Amino acid sequence: VVLGRTGKNFAAGMSGGIAYVFDASGEFVRVRCNRAGVDLEPIFEREDMLLLEGLIRNHVEYTASPLGTRMLENWAQMLRHFVKVFPHEYRRALGTKRAAGQDVRIPMEAPAQRIAVGERAR
Repeated sequence: VVLGRTGKNFAAGMSGGIAYVFDASGEFVRVRCNRAGVDLEPIFEREDMLLLEGLIRNHVEYTASPLGTRMLENWAQMLRHFVKVFPHEYRRALGTKRAAGQDVRIPMEAPAQRIAVGERAR
């Protein structure tokens, strides 16, 4: 989840996972995202909405983020400004798993992890 501005060439080489990017100005979609290997989608599936809201709630809980708090307070208006970044390769892999009858659901509650400044996630 990206709540702030991204660098240029976001998603270059992205082959797995999904990113949710806040893009109120449209700049991310127009010039900051490398769309060669990804699809950009609005957030319209209930599962995505719940996951995204839960991740931002976790962020606010652990960081007291004023931006995250404002987003949650105005969730209905803010949600429309998020973009789902979905790599082509990841979509293909999920389709292969579905065809094989494997569960491909994304957990609704992502495990929160506290990371100290300068420390890497494990």
